[in-house]
Amino acid sequence: MKKVIMVLLAAAVGLTVTACLTVYAQNESDFESRVENGRLVLIGYRGNGGNVVIPARLQGSPVTAIADKVFQSKNLTSVSIPKKVTTIEFGAFYNNRLTRVNMPNSVTAIEQGAFMNNQLTRMNIPNSVTTIEGGVYE
Repeated sequence: MKKVIMVLLAAAVGLTVTACLTVYAQNESDFESRVENGRLVLIGYRGNGGNVVIPARLQGSPVTAIADKVFQSKNLTSVSIPKKVTTIEFGAFYNNRLTRVNMPNSVTAIEQGAFMNNQLTRMNIPNSVTTIEGGVYE
């Protein structure tokens, strides 16, 4: 009887750990974009938050910027930004639960409040960034 209970407990713990490590892939339909000045800009997000991987391409073109407040208050815990993004605009990830940000070397500008009001304890900013506005991650 003890062995059966131990096996069931181990299986339950294993399922719990597996569920915690699951990363949900986003659908392209979770994102809204438009072309501005010849570049594709991410302008909306309708997903459920959590661990978000921003698609490298939308509408057949590479995502090159993340617009103002796109992910504001969307319950994100981590985000992976695609390699062609150069600009993260004002308040793009404001007021989430971010603990991890995967930022590529293509990013050159991070605007004011982009990562403000999150749970970041450490963030690697690539050497490619030449402009960081005030209050980026306070």
